[in-house]
Amino acid sequence: MNDGITVRTEQASTVTRIVVTGEVDWDTADVLRDALTAALAVQPPPARVEVDMAGVDFCDSAGLRALIAAWRLGTAQGTDVAVSATSPQVAGLLEVTGLDQALGAPLNDRSPQAG
Repeated sequence: MNDGITVRTEQASTVTRIVVTGEVDWDTADVLRDALTAALAVQPPPARVEVDMAGVDFCDSAGLRALIAAWRLGTAQGTDVAVSATSPQVAGLLEVTGLDQALGAPLNDRSPQAG
């Protein structure tokens, strides 16, 4: 068990929801990666895997790698993999890297102000 991260998987019909809390970094990203891989390995595969990262305080490149690997695997098998909720830190990271577009990540009211 890793005290830096908690990952909970919820199944509802054809959608698998993965709720992540804590810090996703070099030491903990394998926990997220394993949960995503397991969710995508189910037969028949889910139509959609949603990753709720609203409770993530910190995420680095190792966390991004886990998300990208899941997105690639999902795309190859016809499963939509998306980030359904983010913390401000994760939203900023996904936006800066452009992964918000691929993963459909909400940017939590980070839209530009009307001018």
